[in-house]
Amino acid sequence: MHPDKISAVLDRAPDIGYETDAEGRLISLSDTAGLLLGYTTDELTGRSMFDLVHPEDRGDAIAGFQEAVRRQDKEPRTVEARLVDKQGETHVYEMHRRLHFAADGTFQGGEGIARDVTESRRLQEQLSLYQAIITASDDAVAIFDCEGNFLENNPAHEKLLGYSLDELRDAAKPTWCSPQDTERIAASLQASGAFRGEVDARTKDSRTLHIDLSIFAVMADAD
Repeated sequence: MHPDKISAVLDRAPDIGYETDAEGRLISLSDTAGLLLGYTTDELTGRSMFDLVHPEDRGDAIAGFQEAVRRQDKEPRTVEARLVDKQGETHVYEMHRRLHFAADGTFQGGEGIARDVTESRRLQEQLSLYQAIITASDDAVAIFDCEGNFLENNPAHEKLLGYSLDELRDAAKPTWCSPQDTERIAASLQASGAFRGEVDARTKDSRTLHIDLSIFAVMADAD
């Protein structure tokens, strides 16, 4: 691809393409940098890239950068950093960067691409919290798809019925309740997207447990 075309692609991408000099000053940025951080390209050009790093992280970021220069680290690296925009809002960025050195080892500068991953990291933290809550719950919890195939279950669920998640996944048909209850659950889910009632559950060692069961459908976002 022609360099001009590459530049045009970077300018339209939702990422920041950047170059720095040997002092860590920004000398070239893609046009989207201003849109993402609230600064124009002119406002950012010539500033130290460390000015954008969150004050609490700046010391470590500078130390890590200096250590990479000292070791003449020429390998592409992926790092995360908290950057602060013009309005003072903090964003988490994932940066893929490479440092450049002259033949005599002199550091010349670096280049990279930075992407705002704030929302994805927030969702990951939220998911980890939900998983921790479900894992610690004394109530049996399971997740299954529209065909009734098990996707996840928690320790309380395995303790209650005796089936591991792999055993539930490998089962050709539901093994934990009667065909009549299965039909009743399916009909209720189809009619209202939820089921609440008492069913007889069969354990792995063939015992019958009378349980209060709640099932509800989780709908994916349309977009």
